[in-house]
Amino acid sequence: MAFEQGQVQADINYISRQFNAGRKRFRLFLKTNYLLGIRRFDIENLNLSFGEHIRGFSGKEAVGKQRLSFNLEYVLFLRREFYKFNMAVYGFGDVGIIGSDKYPVFTQDYYGGLGLGLRLHNENLVFKTFHIRLAFYPFAPSDMSFTGFILQEQLKKNFYSFQPEAPQPLKFQ
Repeated sequence: MAFEQGQVQADINYISRQFNAGRKRFRLFLKTNYLLGIRRFDIENLNLSFGEHIRGFSGKEAVGKQRLSFNLEYVLFLRREFYKFNMAVYGFGDVGIIGSDKYPVFTQDYYGGLGLGLRLHNENLVFKTFHIRLAFYPFAPSDMSFTGFILQEQLKKNFYSFQPEAPQPLKFQ
């Protein structure tokens, strides 16, 4: 019996309850993703840029048939408003490992991102949430900068709902 093509994928997502420390409120987000391509074509490669594997990562050299990523985000919700905007400060650390499907994932190439950001939210505007992020990439590939800055609208996150839905093919990306 021979397989033509396939993939093995596993995801773990965790959102902590909101912690109170005095007048401050905190929350922790953790996310892990593993994807292994089996007998994929030469032109089919994974990268760390698609989605949120490493926030702001844009290196085109970091490709492979196997990827493991870890994301940690710590959010501090501020009680004060700024011109009717609710504010949250966050720090994050992301690590991505990518490489060949022929060797164990932990022996492949490591990349990372560390950063701080500010989210501004206002229910009365068309664009409800903006975020400003400054990131540092200590193991950046040669085709990207070791720092990154972004100011953009943040779309509402879609959390897994546990509602049954029709089966669909998995995407290798």
